[in-house]
Amino acid sequence: MFDINILTVIASESYEQFAKQLQNEISELVNSRPMLITSTLFIDHVFETAEGTKVKITVDTARKIYNKLIRQDYINDDGRLTETYHEAKRNDNLQLGDEFQPILSGIVQALDNVFDPKKINPDDSRKPKEANFDEEKFKKAQFQELWKRINVKTYYKVDFETAELIGKAINAIDKHLSVTEIRMVVEEGVMEEVWDKEQLEAGTAMKQTKAKTYNVRETIGTGVKYDLIGRLVMETGLTRRTLVAILKGIRPETFYQFRMNPEEFIRKTANIINDEKAMAVVQKICYERTGNTYDVDIFTESTIRGKVGINAIESTKSLYDLVVVDSEGVEKKFAEALEAQENVAVYTKLPKGFYINTPMGHYNPDWAIAFNEGTVKHIYFIAETKGNEWQRSQLRGAEDAKLECAARHFEAISQGGNIVYGVVKDYKTLYDKVMK
Repeated sequence: MFDINILTVIASESYEQFAKQLQNEISELVNSRPMLITSTLFIDHVFETAEGTKVKITVDTARKIYNKLIRQDYINDDGRLTETYHEAKRNDNLQLGDEFQPILSGIVQALDNVFDPKKINPDDSRKPKEANFDEEKFKKAQFQELWKRINVKTYYKVDFETAELIGKAINAIDKHLSVTEIRMVVEEGVMEEVWDKEQLEAGTAMKQTKAKTYNVRETIGTGVKYDLIGRLVMETGLTRRTLVAILKGIRPETFYQFRMNPEEFIRKTANIINDEKAMAVVQKICYERTGNTYDVDIFTESTIRGKVGINAIESTKSLYDLVVVDSEGVEKKFAEALEAQENVAVYTKLPKGFYINTPMGHYNPDWAIAFNEGTVKHIYFIAETKGNEWQRSQLRGAEDAKLECAARHFEAISQGGNIVYGVVKDYKTLYDKVMK
């Protein structure tokens, strides 16, 4: 029998962080492999929303995300991602509820870092290829006609009632704001005998033995209110006068949540206000031509690379000999369908330099498509591909507002309906729209 030395470590970080880091370091010594998914995966990650708001994940939020993944059947009992998850991801249809949808991309990235099939399958020998711009396709009559119609810059004007925005923001904050009280969690754990490196890779070698949660009540001085207003000004772009009116209008019990967790209060309040602002703006926004156009250099100023069969397809109809997609599900299938359709003359994935100004930031449409004349009603189409249905009559949040702004931009530059913009989930949806 051997004596066992017990080392007690008082870490300057959370138990989960310390235990995870310790096991990771040991695991790397015996060969790093993908690890299982636990709630600790998300702790202290900083995810960014589409509006640019940064969200730091707490222990409590991490557990909620983990539990949501389990309820959606995205994780099995072994801590592995399920086929349900992979199918939903391929189709851009992952559903984590309204609370976590704004940071969905960050959650997916965190999951991919833990469970990456490329790390456990034989490495694909195909190296990334560089897409080559096809000058001849750009000069084709069909694309030149399409380019002439969409190569128009615009500016927007907005005239909405501040009082109306204040009222809607007050109602939305009172209805939806829910702030988690600050908690201090003390957790203890031990690492006992390790039988194999799989325990280390799975993060199960260290066992948690005790955990206790304390609620922390912080007394916030009156001076902090000025910081509150200042932060909200930075997050929303509204005036101090408008924000003061909103905060004065919410219920006392709603405003009390600021004392429970100031950072979360500011972040969530700003998100709610921005959504209401987006909806107020989009109802009153209009676009007009500037007289300026986009430079054709936007098609060649950036290098485009992708792996054929993974995130790219070889093309005979695009402006490039390779179409690189953001999504292996919806976008890739859409590009493959465009390649196969005889009525499609030429198309392109629009470069980042082609964007529309909106009050919520730049918006870059996905696709520009020219059909052969006589095959469809609307020959020239700008498409945004999304895995779910989108209706202009049911707008929600800043992302939907961006799409509505894009629709109004193209309406402003279209002459007699010669260019149509729409959100589609597949080629069938696109075909239905171009035939209407």
